[in-house]
Amino acid sequence: MIARLKWMWASAHRGRMLRAILLCGAALASGIVVLGLQGLRMSRGVQAFDSEQAALQVAHAESAALRVLAGELGEREARVAALRSRGFTAEADRVGWVEAVSAAAESLRPLRFAVEVGAESTLPLPPATQAWYDERGLAAPRLAANELMLEVEGLHEGEIVALLARAREAGGAVVRVERCRLERRADMGVLGAVCTLRRFALLAPESPETAGSQGSTT
Repeated sequence: MIARLKWMWASAHRGRMLRAILLCGAALASGIVVLGLQGLRMSRGVQAFDSEQAALQVAHAESAALRVLAGELGEREARVAALRSRGFTAEADRVGWVEAVSAAAESLRPLRFAVEVGAESTLPLPPATQAWYDERGLAAPRLAANELMLEVEGLHEGEIVALLARAREAGGAVVRVERCRLERRADMGVLGAVCTLRRFALLAPESPETAGSQGSTT
């Protein structure tokens, strides 16, 4: 009887120890799972923070690029507005140009002068500009040019320079001196000049109707 009681007590004791071990193992496993979940949350939090930081850096870069682009567009718009105000998008007033240059020459009292403006001619656009319009299927504007021939005799060098400056200003748009030949008259101490100026303008493309009518008249 005593041996049976001892055996029952030992079995119960082993059962309690086994339950304690199992409970301890379960608690340990639960702790490991909790720590793992916390580590996973921390890892995901770090990844989310890194993603937000990367997105913020991209946003800052894009904002800076947009500011630079806006500045460049503003500068281009200002240049275009200045050219437009000078008549860069308008056809040449050939009669007005001749009259203005003639009046400027007469005010200097030369021995002789002659002014003549030639007919308008169309020049090719720069390749990069033409390609930009072609890629987008757009009709490119026309780069038109007019030449002014100026002959004058009996002026000093400074007077000729001033006359050329007045001729460029009177032409409007963009006018440059293409060539100029000076001849000195030793007997009078004055100069003669034969100069060519060219006026450039960017005009709207010709419509098919306009081009057809011009072709039929020629």
